[in-house]
Amino acid sequence: MSFFTELKRRNVYKVGMAYAIVAWLLIQIAGSVLPTFDAPRWVLQTITFIIILGFPLSIFFAWAFELTPEGIKATTPEGPDQYHTRTTGHRLNYFIITVLALAVGFILVDNYVLVDKPHSSIASMAGPHAT
Repeated sequence: MSFFTELKRRNVYKVGMAYAIVAWLLIQIAGSVLPTFDAPRWVLQTITFIIILGFPLSIFFAWAFELTPEGIKATTPEGPDQYHTRTTGHRLNYFIITVLALAVGFILVDNYVLVDKPHSSIASMAGPHAT
């Protein structure tokens, strides 16, 4: 079995994709919320740094452990039952789709709902008959 086939069997690709999407969404939310609280710039930088450090750890844990109905177990070289691998893969697919939908929703709200509206002038508020 090749290395890339083993990565696929252990759902490492899916875990990496899910982590990247969730990380991006968390950074976007933090970037939108932290200025509201006048947080210093280093807070967002620290959050981003911690999230980036967590990526290799998530890949390692996806490689070393398998999520089964009995709980988290160490993955053996010959692999767990293929049913558990497929079930975990399907759950990861649903998770990725859900988080992507949340990310698209966040983008839409951020770009179309929370847009600053231009302030109208006093003359336009007085109506068309004001001179």
